[in-house]
Amino acid sequence: AAVAGVELLPAMAQVVVRVENALHDGLVADAQIPGARAVVYSLYPGFDAIGPSDRYGYVALLNVPATDEASDIDLTVTTTDATRVVPIRVQGGAVTAVVVTME
Repeated sequence: AAVAGVELLPAMAQVVVRVENALHDGLVADAQIPGARAVVYSLYPGFDAIGPSDRYGYVALLNVPATDEASDIDLTVTTTDATRVVPIRVQGGAVTAVVVTME
């Protein structure tokens, strides 16, 4: 969150994504969720707010709009070869970890 210059808001959801291939190797990727206030990409040896991620494929989407009850939202993942929209469940005050396997 410090890299993106945002304060984590406890009423909102946080989403951590790992994008990989069928062999479970990480992939360079971009990830987006409508309304997320910040996106942080893994860029060896640290993190940056400018993407896409490095070959490990980690992306954190911060302060995602959510309610106290779990709700469905769309996560859009883009690699050099494909784009995939994945429905995920988020909840305010919680962190959701997602692994997206691109085929």
